[in-house]
Amino acid sequence: MYSQTPTNGARHTSVRRLGALLLGATMVALAATGCSIINPVPRNQPPATFDMDYNPVTAAVCYNMPGSTSSTAPYPADPLTPISQVAVTQATRFNIPAPAKQEASVAGMQAHGVFVVAEIQAEYTGKANGGLTINPDLFSLVDRNGAVHCTIPSPTETLNPSIYTAPHHYGIWTSYLLPGEPMTITLVFDLDPDLVAGAYLRARDTGSYQTASLDIGLS
Repeated sequence: MYSQTPTNGARHTSVRRLGALLLGATMVALAATGCSIINPVPRNQPPATFDMDYNPVTAAVCYNMPGSTSSTAPYPADPLTPISQVAVTQATRFNIPAPAKQEASVAGMQAHGVFVVAEIQAEYTGKANGGLTINPDLFSLVDRNGAVHCTIPSPTETLNPSIYTAPHHYGIWTSYLLPGEPMTITLVFDLDPDLVAGAYLRARDTGSYQTASLDIGLS
C-alpha cells in the first residue's frame, strides 16, 4: 500500500486546527460554568470624580517649571531660613512671618490629609519697572521624605482674592510683584498628617529661578 508522509505545512495546519478546536471547547466549557478568561467589565459603576485641584497635570506645575524639574528635593534643606527671617534670592526677598497652620478644611473644601496653610511675604528687589510675575506655583512644600508638594489651587485662590480676581486658573494664575510694593500671599498644601512635621517651603523668583528654603515652624 502506498502512503505519503505529511509535509511540514500539512502538519502545521493540523496542529492549528487542533488548537482551534481545543480553544473553542474550552470557551464553551467556561461559558457553561459561568466563568470567563476575560475580566468582566464592571457595570453600573459610577465614573471617578475628576478633581482639577488634584489633577496630576496641574498638581505637578510647581516642579515642572524652569529651575525645578524634579518631584523630589534635598532634605533637610541647607541652609534653612528660620521663621520671621528674610531669605534673599537674586531678585526677591522672602519671609514667613508666623508658623503655618494645619486645617482639616479651607474655604469649604475638605483636605485629603491635612491642609498646611502658610503665609509668605515677597518683595521684589530688582529695578525693572514691570517687576516680576509671581504666582503660587513658584512655591512648594517639601516633606521629610523629600517629596515636593504643589499648592492646591482652589483654596489658595480663595484665600487671595485681592491678588487673583479671575476664578479658577488652576496653576496659571499670574500677578505682578512690583518694586517697592511687598506682597503677602497665602499658600495651601495638602499633606499626609504624618509628613507635616519638619516640612519646609521652597520659594523661587521668576527672574533667576533661584530657590530659597524657609522653615514654616511645624517641626
